[in-house]
Amino acid sequence: MSSQRNKEVVLGFYEEVLGKRQLDRIPVFIAQDAINHTPQSQTLAIIDDIHDCLNRLKVAFPDFRILVQDIVTERDIVVVRSSFVGTHQADFMGIQKSGRVYRIISLHWFRVVDMYIVEHWGICHSLKQSISMQASI
Repeated sequence: MSSQRNKEVVLGFYEEVLGKRQLDRIPVFIAQDAINHTPQSQTLAIIDDIHDCLNRLKVAFPDFRILVQDIVTERDIVVVRSSFVGTHQADFMGIQKSGRVYRIISLHWFRVVDMYIVEHWGICHSLKQSISMQASI
């Protein structure tokens, strides 16, 4: 598959699943046996992680948006630099609600095979890092 098609798969995932929060569309983009290599992940099963993460984010940051800043493709790899923006309106991961708007930058690597994301690696600032950085500004 072409790099362009792989890019379209990942952008579709960002737009439909992350943007519109259509969790029922996850199987359109993510292979059932896809693996999540992200260090913060609780499991290797990426589909379970996506459901859990989005559900927790919807509670703590009901207005959150994930914005794609850059996207680069090479063969079966798609790299996305994105930002998460949302108002912290409920406790999240042991951090009490603050009512503040946070912007968290992340990088994600996806491997796409036969129109499905089959592997994911990601790094991002944690909310705790973002709070401490904004407090020091």
